[in-house]
Amino acid sequence: MAHSLVERYDLIALEDLRIPNMVKSRHLAKSILDSGWGYFRTHLARKAAEAGRVVVLVDPAYTSQTCSAAAAG
Repeated sequence: MAHSLVERYDLIALEDLRIPNMVKSRHLAKSILDSGWGYFRTHLARKAAEAGRVVVLVDPAYTSQTCSAAAAG
């Protein structure tokens, strides 16, 4: 997945999720840690740097609402 994204895009934006804060919830902790989001983000950033691409982290506040509103419109 990381390779595919780096090949297709010069700029890749990711939500800057605060994983340590998210795993404080007992109900979500196992799912969040199992998903490997932190590893994927690190791997993608490394691949992007090697290919001369840019990865930016954006504030996750309101991104779901913004994205779904843009898709519906």
